[in-house]
Amino acid sequence: MQMKPMRMALHTSVAYALFAALWILLSDRALVALVSDPHAIGRLSIYKGWAFVAVTGFLLYGTLRNQFQRWQREVSERKQAEESLRTSQLRLSEAMDMARLAYWEADGTTGVFMFNDALYDLIGTSAVREGGYTMPIEQYFRKFVHPDDLSMVHRFVEGIRSSDSDRPDDFDARLVRVDGEVRHILTRLRVLRGPAGQNTKIFGINQDITERKKTEESLRESESRFRGAFEASGIGMVLVALDGRWLKVNQSFCDMVGYSEQELLAKTFQDLTHPDDLKNDLEYVQRLIDDQIPYYRLEKRYYHRDGYIVWGALSVSLVRDARGYPLYFVGQIEDITEKKLFEEKLQTMLVTDELTGLYNRKGFFELASEKLMLASERHVLFFADLDCMKWINDRLGHREGDAALATVARLLKDTFRESDIIGRIGGDEFSILVTGATEDEEEVLLARLHHNIERFNADRKPSIPVSLSIGFSHREPEDSRPLEALLAEADESMYEKKRCRRRIESEVFASPTGALAEYAGF
Repeated sequence: MQMKPMRMALHTSVAYALFAALWILLSDRALVALVSDPHAIGRLSIYKGWAFVAVTGFLLYGTLRNQFQRWQREVSERKQAEESLRTSQLRLSEAMDMARLAYWEADGTTGVFMFNDALYDLIGTSAVREGGYTMPIEQYFRKFVHPDDLSMVHRFVEGIRSSDSDRPDDFDARLVRVDGEVRHILTRLRVLRGPAGQNTKIFGINQDITERKKTEESLRESESRFRGAFEASGIGMVLVALDGRWLKVNQSFCDMVGYSEQELLAKTFQDLTHPDDLKNDLEYVQRLIDDQIPYYRLEKRYYHRDGYIVWGALSVSLVRDARGYPLYFVGQIEDITEKKLFEEKLQTMLVTDELTGLYNRKGFFELASEKLMLASERHVLFFADLDCMKWINDRLGHREGDAALATVARLLKDTFRESDIIGRIGGDEFSILVTGATEDEEEVLLARLHHNIERFNADRKPSIPVSLSIGFSHREPEDSRPLEALLAEADESMYEKKRCRRRIESEVFASPTGALAEYAGF
């Protein structure tokens, strides 16, 4: 502010001197050239002097007035700027106090540390207790900075002071409150430099991040526990991207499907899923993404690297970010292949006749009833009874009876098609459901069965020739009778033929000798 008037005085003096010199030089020459009378020249010189005074006074007044007005405007503008700055600083200080922001500034020359009430609150003391809002910065460091962080804070502050950068920087360190509690503090500071680049002030804001640090530490511990559980788990654990790519897999899952981790990370879960299970799995995935369900469980089949099927019990949940957007899936997969094989074996045992390997009565009724319900074709139901079964058991023993039943089972399997359902539904009773056979094909099947029986008797020459009494019933496409009705009709048809044989059997077995030979020729 002092330089402005000095420059104004200098400029005015120089201008006045130049004007005076020009006036004297030019006015004297003009008088000499224009007036010859000495008396007239004297009078005119007096007038010239007064005219000089008037003109210079007027010019000096105008010049000084303009310069003063400009200087006055500059002073006013500077005062307004300073007042605006003071107002902004006051508002900022009030805002920081209201927001409880711990603000401080350090003088770069004196090293005096000045702060607000929020910083005192942060360290658990007050201005009254500490004797004001200022303190030497080294005293503050020694008193409140954690001893283990003191050297780090010194290095950071010295680095900021010696740097020529004025951009904000931050660090976190521990402060020790007056009551001894340790708090984690994030400090963000900025250096104010003078015209020559010298460090004039350091401004800073402290933020208590203790709870965030605890959360981060808890998260690290949780992640560590999860990682340990993930890797050491005895069942398969996987992280899967939203598009199905494997993001991370543990060794248990690698062992389950036969792939290495690197091989799996180049694939998707769709690549390993059995086609018949994929649609159901994807439907659950979409419902999980749409937040319709919190998780899902299912049993599904995977392809092993060697091509065979492995069964897995899958449990899947979805991880979302803080805004609720889906990130990735977490899956647990237990290998239940042995369980499934046992269940299949058990199910087979429940519906299979142990002696013959055919369906038992339960299995035959379930499968045949289901086929009758689903198929709209012509069906033929055969009902076969092994002749003389009681006589064989009584005279030759149950071992021979069991052998005869097993022989009949083999003959039926050799005669009928794989799509036909064959079952042993009673002690010596068998039933066969044939689907889609015409009347001609029905006759062919019967002829084939008789031929197979005759060939067996001729080739094997069993002690008791195999003989079956066979009845049958039909169900046309428009017929809706249940299986029980068809069995009753076929059973009646079979017993009609059986009655015709009984008379012959009684005559054959009435003779104590030669009976077997005569029966064999029957």
